[in-house]
Amino acid sequence: TVSTLLLFFILSIGIIKAEKYALLVGVGDYPESKGWPDLASVNDIVHLKEVLKIHNFAQQNMTIMINAEATKDNIIKAFDRLTSKVKLGDIVMIHFSGHGQQIRDFNKDEADGYDEAFVPYDSPKYYKEDEYEGGKLLIDDEINKLTYRIRKKLGATGQLILTMDSCHSGSGNRALG
Repeated sequence: TVSTLLLFFILSIGIIKAEKYALLVGVGDYPESKGWPDLASVNDIVHLKEVLKIHNFAQQNMTIMINAEATKDNIIKAFDRLTSKVKLGDIVMIHFSGHGQQIRDFNKDEADGYDEAFVPYDSPKYYKEDEYEGGKLLIDDEINKLTYRIRKKLGATGQLILTMDSCHSGSGNRALG
């Protein structure tokens, strides 16, 4: 009947409609004990949030992590939550703003012998053998795995935009050279 077709059409629009999600991570006020100088990274997050609102990203679909919230564990948990929410055809914006660092490549998948990494709030600056060997950095291999899971759920019709404002971010989402 006509009413059944109309109901099917209305419900289908909700299924086809893409949602927009954002994960914005900014660390500029690192703890003094970690050895990193302060940055103006939080400003990036403030401005990006406003731009995303203009482009119809709903506030409830934005996860914003600033300074102490942006530990490595919390960032990974935020990725997990985001991955569980997105579906085929959605649009996802992920942004990191903070320090970046290179670290020796332990799995030998980098042509230059170094992994690039985003520096979360809880990451010390200096390597200390048997004490701190980079475990709090979010390395490119990890970012690649986290974003791949999202890309897989988005499918060919979805979009994933990843931006990184940090040193060594040019290859911050890839391995294999």
